[in-house]
Amino acid sequence: MLYDNRFYSNFQPKFLTKQEREAEALRRRQEEADAIRKRNEELRKKHAIFTKEAEQAVIKDDRERERERRERERDRHRREKEDPTDRPSVASNSFIQFFSNSLHC
Repeated sequence: MLYDNRFYSNFQPKFLTKQEREAEALRRRQEEADAIRKRNEELRKKHAIFTKEAEQAVIKDDRERERERRERERDRHRREKEDPTDRPSVASNSFIQFFSNSLHC
């Protein structure tokens, strides 16, 4: 005989009973459900992190825009103090007053 029966005796197929097959199927389904649950939880965490970072970026952008607006306003006031000829003329102010009065009538 070419094969040693002691070596191959460990590789004999084992036929499972109906209860064993059901238990194995339940175990596999539970593992799949656990894997899906774990994946969904990881996705929720990633989404939460992404949302938080996006909100922080928006806040940072808003702060930056507000800072730039304040700087422009400060620069404009400084220029007006240094060179009063850049101010709007009295004629344009009277036009604005006339126009606003005509709207109130």
